[in-house]
Amino acid sequence: MNKPYREHEDAVTERFRNDPALVAEYLNAVLEEGDQQEVMRAMRRIAEAFGVRMPGTTEDVLGNDVSTTSSPCPHGSRRHGD
Repeated sequence: MNKPYREHEDAVTERFRNDPALVAEYLNAVLEEGDQQEVMRAMRRIAEAFGVRMPGTTEDVLGNDVSTTSSPCPHGSRRHGD
């Protein structure tokens, strides 16, 4: 069954991928107004929108543990350390 709506993160990810200027504007605003935690959250959100996982993290932007994700990593193994 199709959802009559999109998840917020899916919509943000699509906008980031389609509008690099928006990404720059968002990051500049967070750098100016946010604390360290907000900056890291923004960096993680941007990185994941482009398919990059932040080093040393096992959480996605929503705080979900992704250490057992089934998506392949760029080095050929399915999980870090495999």
